[in-house]
Amino acid sequence: SSRSRRGSNAIGRHHHHQTPARRMTPAATMGLSSGNIRRGAFILFEGVDRCGKSTQCKLLVQSLQSRGIEAELWRYPDRTTAIGQMIDKYLQSKEDMNDAAIHLL
Repeated sequence: SSRSRRGSNAIGRHHHHQTPARRMTPAATMGLSSGNIRRGAFILFEGVDRCGKSTQCKLLVQSLQSRGIEAELWRYPDRTTAIGQMIDKYLQSKEDMNDAAIHLL
């Protein structure tokens, strides 16, 4: 389009960055304080219960790992912890809790 990108907001623009997989070797850890280590991406999936978030997350991790890119799957809430179990009970309407309190967890 003839519209200038200068001054436009980030909505609708896509930037594709490729971060190579890295292993933390002793030589690599020596440069930690100098800021030479690039951070990876933290990808978050949101959606209603049972819409397939876990399936998509697993597929993404498998796809990245098959390409040699280091990836790990994190889940929140971790339903094995006491707080995770409280959140789970609230989400399943098994326990009534103050809305403000549940949002602090």
